[in-house]
Amino acid sequence: MGLFSKGPKGEKCGVCKGLMELREERLYAMPSVMVGHYSQHEHGKWYRDHLVPIESKSQIPTGIYGARVRLYRCPNCGQERAVVTPFLPVRDAEKPELPVTLEYLELDAFLGR
Repeated sequence: MGLFSKGPKGEKCGVCKGLMELREERLYAMPSVMVGHYSQHEHGKWYRDHLVPIESKSQIPTGIYGARVRLYRCPNCGQERAVVTPFLPVRDAEKPELPVTLEYLELDAFLGR
């Protein structure tokens, strides 16, 4: 698992230190996590088992967490990773939790690869 290495310009590659490119962003609901019950997990398996794909934030029930998953790829060396940012929808805003950076292989099955 990689460390969260977000630099001033974006996500940096842990291998070659180059700037990674954002390939895709996906939105998920976490129906099993309610207000006051979120705790950070460091393994992709937990997120794979608890995130449900959705099309828009309006599909997240009141008091339930959502997550944005951003997929990155390094154009220099090909390294891939995913950054999961859990959030609680509050009116029209998002109250984010600390992002979790996962090596791409941890999320392969979850992301359909």
